[in-house]
Amino acid sequence: MLATTRTARQIVKARTHNQRQTTKALRNGAPLTAKASLIQRGLDTATAARFASAFSKTAGAGVGTVNELKLRHSKSTGRLVVLTVPAKTFTAEQITAALLTYRPKTNKAAAELFARLALAA
Repeated sequence: MLATTRTARQIVKARTHNQRQTTKALRNGAPLTAKASLIQRGLDTATAARFASAFSKTAGAGVGTVNELKLRHSKSTGRLVVLTVPAKTFTAEQITAALLTYRPKTNKAAAELFARLALAA
């Protein structure tokens, strides 16, 4: 099997798994991960991925965990590896409360963006 084919297959597998899991949670009204919640409220994917870890610390303890698939390169072989990583989930109320308090300190544009999200919430 070609390395590029294997890599492409793994990327599609991880994206499909995470997208199905998020869609199912949205449909059922179940708690979402911090990244999925930020995307749902209007942030672009890159910004949501960048600030999700810090934002999830502000959001509190979390309701539960779900398994997400992450893609990483192996240190020894350099090949792309799919890892199953637990991610905390949060209710809509927790996300709204965190939006009201969270402001990134180093990025002024992101701080303004989160302030606008808090006003919309």
